[in-house]
Amino acid sequence: MGTKRTHLQPQTDLSKDDKPKFDKEDLKREILIDLERQELKKTILNELKPPKSKIGSFAKHPAILLVLGFLLTTGLGTLLTSNWQSREWSRQQLQLAQQRKLDQKYALADDFNKAISETIASADDILNLFKSDWDNQTLAKEEPERMAYWRQTSRNWRVASKIFITKLAAYFDDPQAKELFQEIILKRRRIGNNINRLLADYRGKNRQNQQAQSIADETINLINETLNLTLQLTNSMVQEARHDESMHYK
Repeated sequence: MGTKRTHLQPQTDLSKDDKPKFDKEDLKREILIDLERQELKKTILNELKPPKSKIGSFAKHPAILLVLGFLLTTGLGTLLTSNWQSREWSRQQLQLAQQRKLDQKYALADDFNKAISETIASADDILNLFKSDWDNQTLAKEEPERMAYWRQTSRNWRVASKIFITKLAAYFDDPQAKELFQEIILKRRRIGNNINRLLADYRGKNRQNQQAQSIADETINLINETLNLTLQLTNSMVQEARHDESMHYK
């Protein structure tokens, strides 16, 4: 009796319980480890960053920026306004000073003409005593009044001429004005000397004397020369004043 051999067949299927299992616990641990690594990385990076400035954060606050803007605008506006007002005040003061100097120039020219006209007119009054054909009665009436007027205007001229020469130097730049005024002073002095000589030596009957007439004629020429110099000086003063006025209002 032969013995039967039996062959074992390899198993081809595994039961469900024998399949490899996906361990959830291991997966959780891996995820936690990864999260811890990420958190540690963030912590290290944060530690490496420079600390934030509290002042910088404070300054960036909208309310603070608004206040700072207001303060800067107000302060800068006040400074600019004050600076403008200071410049404007200085400009106005300069204009006022220029206007005062301009007014003084015109006033000096006017005062000079009045003073020289007054003293020349009084000299003419005296010369008329020697050039007229008045009778003795008329001469006796006219002479005292004219002599008194001559003396008064002579005193006025002596005072005024000293003031004029000082003001000319102060207010006028043209050297010709000062030269002209010096010539006028010399001419007026010669006129005064001649008038006083006529009054002292040739009054009354001697007024028709040839020498008296020669002195009177010389005095008339001096008066005309003085008037010509006065015209030149007045023109020089007025031209300079007008030039300054045109520059002032330019």
